[in-house]
Amino acid sequence: MKTGQRRSDAAFYLGLLAEKQAKPAEAIGWYRQVNLGDFALRAQLRVAELLSRQGDTEEALNHLRDIRSNNAQLAPELLQAEADVLVAAGRADEALAIHDARVRANPNDADVLYARSLVREKLGNVKGAIRDLRAILKFAPDNGSALNALGYMLSNHSERYKEALRYVERALEQTPDQPAIIDSYGWILFKQGRLPEAAAALQRAYDLFPDPEIAAHLGEVLWVAGEQVEAREIWQAALKLEAKLGSEPNDVLQDTLQRFAPELAQ
Repeated sequence: MKTGQRRSDAAFYLGLLAEKQAKPAEAIGWYRQVNLGDFALRAQLRVAELLSRQGDTEEALNHLRDIRSNNAQLAPELLQAEADVLVAAGRADEALAIHDARVRANPNDADVLYARSLVREKLGNVKGAIRDLRAILKFAPDNGSALNALGYMLSNHSERYKEALRYVERALEQTPDQPAIIDSYGWILFKQGRLPEAAAALQRAYDLFPDPEIAAHLGEVLWVAGEQVEAREIWQAALKLEAKLGSEPNDVLQDTLQRFAPELAQ
């Protein structure tokens, strides 16, 4: 390994350490020095993410665009990151424009269609979001991400719970230990009124990955089942983890808190 790459790798790990220590400015400084090796792209994406979290949206976008202007081969990853920054800044309509152009260029790109479906849902175009996911399944019928997202979306925007469950069960067959899919499965069971099964599935998902959205779902099931103390403990743990990581408040968790424990909501 050449000296320059060793320095880049070291800077990347120092950036990770600074992030863990909640020192975003220091982390950005280290990441900007990573210009060689396998970590180069990841480091620059972290720069954009951290700038976005700090509210420096334009600087984050310019950073990504500057890299893209000199690295055309990285356009897919950089455009996705640009769209993510725009969504985080409340500019989902601009993110949608990016994805629309990407879909026109690559109509059978599952990753692009999936990304656009999420933005469409955020903008209230649920039919369009579902259409994108179904388009993926036409040429990739076993795409686990699309199956899971379609089932979850149907359960949240309709009462077609049996159909939703079928999609998620197909996704589970492929990756039975994927927390996000187990979460969707438990959530649909909850929508069907199957509380014990839902609680068991969501607890398993949470044990595998204590994500704020999974915590929101598990807490709601526990609350409805009469276990309010346990629900509060789950939600409070999720809030503490968000604070520790310096993450933005999770929308699903905040919505759940507003409905059941507004004193905990931010």
